[in-house]
Amino acid sequence: MARAILFYSLHPNGKGDHMSMHTGCPVLKGQKWAANLWIWNKDRDAEKEKKRGKSLSATFVNRMDVPCLVSWVTNPRHVQGRLAPGETMQMNTYHTDSFVFRDEDRVRVLARWTADIDKGETQVVNIQRGMDDNSGDSDNQYGA
Repeated sequence: MARAILFYSLHPNGKGDHMSMHTGCPVLKGQKWAANLWIWNKDRDAEKEKKRGKSLSATFVNRMDVPCLVSWVTNPRHVQGRLAPGETMQMNTYHTDSFVFRDEDRVRVLARWTADIDKGETQVVNIQRGMDDNSGDSDNQYGA
């Protein structure tokens, strides 16, 4: 017997509906097949640009003596990349996007940073242990 579920994750005003949060249950017997179909009411990138302003380019530089995992604060399970000490990683992002830099075991938060378009469209972020947001700003160089 096949079953389907349809739900909306947004209220009519466009704000997220926290009641739509869900997870999958483990299969105890038999098989489970799943497929997602995402339908957007508007152009997501255009709406993001309009709502949050221009995009910016951030180059992360790991200035710590340990590797770190880079992810968005809103989705820390989705790792954007691993930075060994001294390595760099370039990302395009938007104003107010927040990043977290964790240890390789994903247990400790080593540093945080939030994009700020007022600091320029191209930014170098020197990741240092304990860094939180845009502290240590000097000439578009964060954590210097």
